[in-house]
Amino acid sequence: MAGLVGRSTDWLAKIETGRRKPPRIDMLAELSRVLRVPLGDLLGQTVLMEDERQQDDVPAVDHAGH
Repeated sequence: MAGLVGRSTDWLAKIETGRRKPPRIDMLAELSRVLRVPLGDLLGQTVLMEDERQQDDVPAVDHAGH
């Protein structure tokens, strides 16, 4: 998984064991993209997404229904 975003397995192992802080949201977004899973699934919560048409933040679940 780490290699998919250009990181080492050591980097990922340190995150998994708590020896390194969790990645920033931009890295998590990239991971969700390459893994083809919703960002909220990686975070374990509902994620807000910007609606490009209205420039509003809307829950991802609501956005997916439109």
